[in-house]
Amino acid sequence: MNILFLMGKYPGIGGVEVVSTVLANEFIREGFGVSLVSFEQPTNEKVPIPLSEKVKFYPLQKPVSSATNVTKLHTILVGNNIDILINQWVVPYYVARLCSRAMKGTKCKMIGVHHNLPNSNFQIEQVRIDLRNHTDCRLVNYLRLFLVTLASRLSLRYTISQCAKYITLSPSFISIAQRFTWKSNDSERFCTIANPLTIEPYDGEHICKKNEIIYVGRIEYNQKCTYRIVDIWEKLENQYPNWCLKIVGDGPDRDDLQGRIHKKGLKNITIEGFQKPNAYYKDAKLLLMTSAYEGFPLIIAEGMEYGVVPLVFDSFPTVHDIIDDGLNGFIIPQPYSDDAFVAKMDLLMQNEKLFVNMSESAMLKAKDFSLEQIVGKWKRLLLDVINNK
Repeated sequence: MNILFLMGKYPGIGGVEVVSTVLANEFIREGFGVSLVSFEQPTNEKVPIPLSEKVKFYPLQKPVSSATNVTKLHTILVGNNIDILINQWVVPYYVARLCSRAMKGTKCKMIGVHHNLPNSNFQIEQVRIDLRNHTDCRLVNYLRLFLVTLASRLSLRYTISQCAKYITLSPSFISIAQRFTWKSNDSERFCTIANPLTIEPYDGEHICKKNEIIYVGRIEYNQKCTYRIVDIWEKLENQYPNWCLKIVGDGPDRDDLQGRIHKKGLKNITIEGFQKPNAYYKDAKLLLMTSAYEGFPLIIAEGMEYGVVPLVFDSFPTVHDIIDDGLNGFIIPQPYSDDAFVAKMDLLMQNEKLFVNMSESAMLKAKDFSLEQIVGKWKRLLLDVINNK
């Protein structure tokens, strides 16, 4: 079996790039032929996990829909005898259109993988932010929201229609995607495979844990709302002088976040920049996530693998797939509240026995997302798609 991953950019440090690397390497170990194409090839980013030398990499260029890309992608599909193209960039319709044109005259079938909440994206959320912040005329923003949402619906609807299978990261996303794209009568095309854990298994002891809280991810305000992490810590720092908060990541709002920390006079908080997170997972007791929306954030399950207890805002359905509230983590209910986070953190920071119990439960739960289980699901799906002529 020959597989091609199609990426918006590669290499990269984001979750999609890391997951694609891990799956590509595993497919190689299974004896598959694997190729990968991307439209951007950043020189300042490297995937934390090396891509197998047996994976063939082909750069494409922007604009995405160019005739040159159609011809080059077609040549790649034919030359590598590709059975299945895995589209990891499903939101823009023109990516699926490019793939459909390139696949003409081949046996190749396309699988689309949606790595986020189907009915939301950066453009939709930006308009919602403008509405909350009263940016520009309210009527104009409502019109923008209607038009951006409609365009997103039609774009995703087209992409799904071109796929043999459309994969969501959670069973709860299927009905959301069907309603959003008016495809409730096309249930056979929809399925679910979660992202796998991409870090080495951890079998350490809780005695190694330090009084550390971590945030791991992009420093960005539209989706990640990273400023909330600082606001939460402001309410805890004086009460817990022997604890510290480490922000592991980088992004467009790093300078602003650093300015907030300085303005508030906070001391026991550091921005670590982009780092391999394993060592931070090993040391930390608690992990915070305050995002406005997410797909299936691997960071939560990764932390749980290392016994880190997650506290996550209930702003995306998959949080309930990962965390059993009160057993292996806390899901903070909507609407968002700093105080709600602080109250749950107080419980864990003051009660070591409670932390240890929840930490052990978190490590058990993380096994649901092992690479072995997820790759097994992928193999069954790929065979099903190939065999359905």
